[in-house]
Amino acid sequence: MPALSRLLGDSALERSADTVRSENMTYRNNKCATHRDGVLALARAIYATAFLCVASFGAAAAPPPFQRFNDSLKAFTRGAADNFETYMALRHLYAEIDPPHRNYAAQMLSMYDAMNGRYEDADIHFRESFPGATKPRSCPIDGYRSVPLKEAITSVALDSRVLMINESHSEIGTRALILRMLPILRKAGFRNVAFEALAGPKDMPGWVAGASVLPLDDRDLVTRGYPLDSNQAGFYLREPVFGELIRHSIQLGFNLVAYDPRNFSSRDDREEKEARNLKAFLDEHPHERLLVIAGYSHIWKTGGWMADRLRTMGNYKITSVDQIDGWGGCEGTTWSKSYPFVFMSRSSNSEYWAYKKGTDVTVLNLMNNQRGARTSWLSLNGFRRKVTLPGSVCNGLAPCLVSATYILESADAVPADRLFVLEGEKPILYLRPNTYRLTSQTGTGKLVWRLQVDQEGETLEPVETQGRSHRNPLKNSR
Repeated sequence: MPALSRLLGDSALERSADTVRSENMTYRNNKCATHRDGVLALARAIYATAFLCVASFGAAAAPPPFQRFNDSLKAFTRGAADNFETYMALRHLYAEIDPPHRNYAAQMLSMYDAMNGRYEDADIHFRESFPGATKPRSCPIDGYRSVPLKEAITSVALDSRVLMINESHSEIGTRALILRMLPILRKAGFRNVAFEALAGPKDMPGWVAGASVLPLDDRDLVTRGYPLDSNQAGFYLREPVFGELIRHSIQLGFNLVAYDPRNFSSRDDREEKEARNLKAFLDEHPHERLLVIAGYSHIWKTGGWMADRLRTMGNYKITSVDQIDGWGGCEGTTWSKSYPFVFMSRSSNSEYWAYKKGTDVTVLNLMNNQRGARTSWLSLNGFRRKVTLPGSVCNGLAPCLVSATYILESADAVPADRLFVLEGEKPILYLRPNTYRLTSQTGTGKLVWRLQVDQEGETLEPVETQGRSHRNPLKNSR
């Protein structure tokens, strides 16, 4: 991970460029106005998206809680801090941050919430950062009919050289839906998938002439078959559903393509380099089709975003599928009871409705981030089942970070699922039938278990103790 830009004076975490929800890209003016045009530090805080806005305000010091929040964030993104300890610190510090700084911190915290299975908290903090972003959209009244996405996605992509689908770094159900689409798109002729979240090598600053694609920083990723729980492969890959998305892509035989530059000087510079990297791949593989997974507005074919720039670089048929603006579903319930769905023209089977200019089709979805009552998306289309663990996995201590890694993968793999458990909560994971290495971490140490999950239920056996003793899990009721 490249070093973050040095934070000066009253620095503030900038809203990620990927999460801008409006046509106009604007940086936060209240703290960054003096550096708006020449900000040195659109530095990568996290592989893929997170930005820092560096501003100096003389001797004025940042509020202590915010400064400590920022310091903890930097340490973790540099790989110099433990996830459990960092996340605990971020949660506590966030509650102490004053409102002017809270908006910045909320977006960053939402991504860490998601990484640690706190999907409802991620939703809350995302909404706090972007009020109204997930409200239901107004639906077309005349001339359209609703069609389930699983029936429409093939025709949506049928004549596309490049199919772009966006995802949210906080609303993780968007990644689950991409996972559902992967086998359909593989059958439709796509065998290359470009992930914004994949990290290119440290020694390559961006696109270079003659390069077909940025090689992966984690050169063993495809051979290994899964990402490691580190920043090498890409920060966002550490979120469990994204980890499953990468595993599934490899299992389906997709070629993984990196295209996001590690270094860039501005939003425009980044979008240009992303587009050039994709163009290089398309030009050097003239008979190949490309699936592109990107955050938020990169897929817009307007406003100088990556898709807009790629569109002007060559004669590529680009189809942009927007999940973000349809995330809250459609106002009213009369249109369709089958989510997710798209609107198709009643007069044409190739014309779809899109909420946002610059995209071609909007996916309407009512999935939410709950682990409790509404959990259909967490099953990953039925592949995973709900596993309620006994409280003894944490020895009755809270908070507790529970992580399940596949037994045939290394202990440092991205977990199949993990959850930061608070006092009074049940440790609930969503897992495929398989054998797992279950680790529970509290402030007093770690416990390691062997967890067997099958259609009949699950069994749990102690394996290793680091810092404290095991209790018999069978003595604890669920």
